Amino acid sequence: MPRSAHAQFTGVVCLSAVTASCPSSPPTFSGSVGNQIVVNVVIQGSDSFNSFDISVQADPTVISPVGISTAGNVFSGHGTITLANSTNTSTGVARLAEAAMGFITSSPTTGLLFSIRYNIVGTTTGTPISYPTGCSSSSVAGTTTCVQVVNPNTPGGVVPETAQGATFVTSAGFTITASASLLSLNRGSAGSITITITGTGGFSGTVNLSAIVSPIIKHGVSATLNPTSIALSASNTVGTSSLTVSALHSTPAGMYSVTANGSSGSESHSVTIQVSVR
Repeated sequence: MPRSAHAQFTGVVCLSAVTASCPSSPPTFSGSVGNQIVVNVVIQGSDSFNSFDISVQADPTVISPVGISTAGNVFSGHGTITLANSTNTSTGVARLAEAAMGFITSSPTTGLLFSIRYNIVGTTTGTPISYPTGCSSSSVAGTTTCVQVVNPNTPGGVVPETAQGATFVTSAGFTITASASLLSLNRGSAGSITITITGTGGFSGTVNLSAIVSPIIKHGVSATLNPTSIALSASNTVGTSSLTVSALHSTPAGMYSVTANGSSGSESHSVTIQVSVR
């Protein structure tokens, strides 16, 4: 029998840690400041379609969108065209509009639409990752939610969907910063800057510090840290170390870099200081 002209499936557009399916309930993503997370936008159980236009929004002071990938999505290998691809660090909106040229998915369709990479830049006990409103045409019935899935053979063109968001929480971690990004030295002298380690999300543990100089050459600059470890806790969230960089009288003039590394367990962060020797 021929298939009826109207959509037969109402799917769900969700945010997921995996690319193949939607979780049964809105997931919670987590990570520490200075790291990244990847949020997958997935469609599950949808009627067939050949294009979509979806925006995702989060608080940019907590997680800031920095990139979108469509690798391995439901249109892969079918002559797609990207109509819009943007990440806005001011509004926290990531948007992708994509169409498949001469291709319509089979129904029900389940799979990846796109992935969003975020920098974790702030702390929170819980902030939503959701879909902005205000779009003129939505697959979510009775709303202006910016989720649009289209099949040109469906009356009205818009394929009905529900939308499921997510939550982000900051996990325990630490950041590392320097009091200056440039240190100028005369040959035969030394200078110091302050390295600050700040615990986030209730971090508790010891951060071990090391310094790496580049380039490594004969009579080049040297760098030391004091202390080389800092213990932090929920009540003691900030610690400092003095980074001292020394140049010999025979050190060649020029530019060097010193990278201060901090590590605790599987987490590590670094900050780089440029050193000018004259």
